[in-house]
Amino acid sequence: MRRLLLTCTMSLAMICCWATDGFTIDPLTLTEGGSGTLVVNLEQETEGKYCAFQFDLYLPTGVEIVSETGSNGNPTYTNSFTLTDRKARHTVSFSEKDGFWRIMVFDVSSGSNGSFSGTTGAILNISVKTNDQFTLGSQTVDVKNIVLTYSQDLTTSYLQDDFTYTFTGEEQSYMLGDVNGDGVVNVADFMAVSQYIRQLNPSPFIFEAADIDGNGTINVSDMMGISQIIRNNN
Repeated sequence: MRRLLLTCTMSLAMICCWATDGFTIDPLTLTEGGSGTLVVNLEQETEGKYCAFQFDLYLPTGVEIVSETGSNGNPTYTNSFTLTDRKARHTVSFSEKDGFWRIMVFDVSSGSNGSFSGTTGAILNISVKTNDQFTLGSQTVDVKNIVLTYSQDLTTSYLQDDFTYTFTGEEQSYMLGDVNGDGVVNVADFMAVSQYIRQLNPSPFIFEAADIDGNGTINVSDMMGISQIIRNNN
């Protein structure tokens, strides 16, 4: 089994910003066929300094944004971009471009009053998953065109340098039924499969460990298989 290990390096040099201001991305491990959460952190010198931002997010080969099927039959990504409680009444706007995603976060109704709380920590969670292009090895990926908007006068401040983060695909063993990868098979794994079937995007989620009958799909039969493993302690 393969996994993706994310590490992050970045340049914090900015125009009109303090050196501590900017974005980071938490380390992330993904297994082949699995899903996870890409956590974007915002650092700001003082609470409420910024009220909006945008950036272009590039994803490595073999990783994509989790999608659901909308009412019109087309894929929808609305539930895959979620803001943390550091927001006010902000909205996430996103669009898939040629090779990257352009992401904007803003609060039109409040203007400068809709600033971000706190000085550090997660600001945006993005649900991602591996696909059939997943490969072993490391990939250096870009975050570009970063813009932060000041709350005080609604002027913008541009990051002078883009930053990069690195995915590394590695082999990883797994235990059948251990869907969340914590080393044991219990009711948490049973619930994770239930959430996956209902398209609630549980994370972490090891597809191969959840596919109890090995038929390449996750369904109620796999839930029953995990139930048997738990009851039989085997």
